[in-house]
Amino acid sequence: MKMRWTIAIAIIAALGLGVGLATAQDGWGKKPRKDADTAKTANWSLAYPLSTCPVSGEELGSMGDAIVKKYEGREIRFCCKMCVAKFEASKDAMMEKVDAAIVKQGAALYPLSMCVVTDEPLVDENGDPAMEEFVVGNQMFRACCRMCVRKVNREPAKYAEKIAKAAADAQRPAYPLDTCVVSGEPLDGGEETVVANRLVKTCCKRCKAKVDANPAPSIAKIDAAWKKTVKKQ
Repeated sequence: MKMRWTIAIAIIAALGLGVGLATAQDGWGKKPRKDADTAKTANWSLAYPLSTCPVSGEELGSMGDAIVKKYEGREIRFCCKMCVAKFEASKDAMMEKVDAAIVKQGAALYPLSMCVVTDEPLVDENGDPAMEEFVVGNQMFRACCRMCVRKVNREPAKYAEKIAKAAADAQRPAYPLDTCVVSGEPLDGGEETVVANRLVKTCCKRCKAKVDANPAPSIAKIDAAWKKTVKKQ
């Protein structure tokens, strides 16, 4: 019980402060680096994890079904056709905006204090944060150097899986829900997935597929559940 309470407190603190679970040092969550290494990976993407349109800032679904587009394999969602045109007119700048939002969202529960490739500490000789922070296919990564950034870009799914496992292992002991985020049915084993560095449990594979395809509603539910759990303690 004490460990469950400690984990829940750490998670809610991370969600409130926008810092990683593994570290809470100044400097984490800086603007993601934009360079050729982080811009050219194609044909691999997790679903768009944000609840708002990157152009208008409106909640997706507030103007009808979201419009789903892919750019070099990466999924982006919009509230309307007008926003698609505006996005494409200044795509590089808009992608930087999306990256910054995904980093902010994912940093709250990023589970690794080490480089995702080498497992080297992400600090310099003085103990200050020193890292490459970037987004590939809607997943944020932290690496120790440009060489590791290139390795992630070559095999993003491999390193995304490493992050997902670490997040699930960290959050599983104090998971705040006993029902499925999609169906509301009891979990009773069920399935697990990780979206935006959040562990999400579902009652079945069909509900897991729904979370993976459109994670934003489940992200909101699990964040609210963590906050509610701590308030009850």
